Amino acid sequence: MRTRDFVPIGLFLTLAGCGWLEKKSAEHRRNEEATQFANESECAAGWGWACGQAGWAFDSGEGARWLTRGCEPPDPRRADAQSCSRLGVLFAEGRGVAQDLGRAQALLKKACDSGYENACRHLAKYRGGPPATGS
Repeated sequence: MRTRDFVPIGLFLTLAGCGWLEKKSAEHRRNEEATQFANESECAAGWGWACGQAGWAFDSGEGARWLTRGCEPPDPRRADAQSCSRLGVLFAEGRGVAQDLGRAQALLKKACDSGYENACRHLAKYRGGPPATGS
């Protein structure tokens, strides 16, 4: 091996040794926490997209709770198709919730009908047919 092959490793060890990586990680965590707090606050105000963003932080039952609020907010005009799609995938795969293909397909169809193409592809995958298109 040539000497230059070891430079990235040396740089990493130098940065790790001076605490730069730990400082960067702590700052990153603070930013993520602030973003999550903002999303949860907007979700509480009834904005479906914010509930969906809050739900992306979790791939579990907690995420499903936020995604449900994003897909089915009190004001249906504020529903978020991405939240419905992501929630549909969680139900289809049984990640953090009990697997329920019927519910998954209904959620994915709702998102697909709203024009979210990714949901149409997921819907086709879980139905076992060709990709659907939004209405």
